[in-house]
Amino acid sequence: MTSSEQKADKTRFLVLCFTGLFFLFVFAVTVYASQLLFSLNHPWTFADWLINYQGGFVRRGFIGEGIYIAYQNLGMSPYHLVMAIQLGLYLVILVASWLVIARQRFILPLLPVIIAPFMFAYSIHDMGGGFRKEILYLATISCFSAASLRCSEKCFNRLFIGLMLFFPVLVLSHEMLIVFLPYLLAIYLLRRPANGAKELLRIALLSIPTVIALVFCYLFQGSETSASIIRESWGNLISSHESSIDWLAYDINHARQLLESFNEDNA
Repeated sequence: MTSSEQKADKTRFLVLCFTGLFFLFVFAVTVYASQLLFSLNHPWTFADWLINYQGGFVRRGFIGEGIYIAYQNLGMSPYHLVMAIQLGLYLVILVASWLVIARQRFILPLLPVIIAPFMFAYSIHDMGGGFRKEILYLATISCFSAASLRCSEKCFNRLFIGLMLFFPVLVLSHEMLIVFLPYLLAIYLLRRPANGAKELLRIALLSIPTVIALVFCYLFQGSETSASIIRESWGNLISSHESSIDWLAYDINHARQLLESFNEDNA
């Protein structure tokens, strides 16, 4: 090994160590931010995870129903369950991302991106938005990216099938995550380029459960009645302020009116 190669390996090792320490710092501050938000009973970062099916089937209710069952039957605190889910997802995101970075040949040019506030530290810079259900997708794509670089072709193929069968759960938890499905398909096709119509047909068939889940989310968007029943099911655990649960009663026209009003006020 030449001296230049030794120097490159040393630089790579130091950057990997720094990245690991940076991720530990980010996770520690994320734990603090999570505790702070729950102490404030934040109406958006907490209530969104508690949407359940007590008022009938409704979009975004899958995870909340599981939390409600654990709360009712096992006496587990919804606060602690949501916090554990959020922090567990962040831990997965950071570990899987480190594994992806560790497989790159040239890491030093990635350092400005790694420490950028809009990347891994965004939960610190935007606590209000950093603990919503989008982190479900971030954890999924982080793991799938790491698997694409580290798994054998046979193992990766099985993981893709499992992912496509699991993705409806994400859609039932937050229907807008369907928008990001093409990124997962892109990772798959980069590892296993589509060989004609047969592979594309296979992807289409595996996407059917996700499409069905999306249709159900469209048909059962929620109402004022279902939002009220969900609130009642949690008693005084939910903030009295307007939250994501109340938005189940609103349609796209209401959102558009709010956006137009916001634009007029800031014109």
